[in-house]
Amino acid sequence: ALYVIDEQQLSIIDKYEGLANIRMRIKVLVKSDFGEHYAYTHVSSRPREHVPPTKQYLALLTKGLKQLGYGDKIIMNVINEATKR
Repeated sequence: ALYVIDEQQLSIIDKYEGLANIRMRIKVLVKSDFGEHYAYTHVSSRPREHVPPTKQYLALLTKGLKQLGYGDKIIMNVINEATKR
């Protein structure tokens, strides 16, 4: 899913992502049903080391997936992948 957010909201996401310490924000070109768009995503600043998301971030992610209509099986797969070491 793509969202239009303002700078304040982006700063909040950066905080949850652990920007500067764990992850870094990059601009990417993504394709949607409505064409191509530039968007920000966060990637690990230490790609060889898995850093699981915080409980708070995982709760927000789960809530968003539910709001978008994803089923329990997919949500559990996301949680399992995000938290495995």
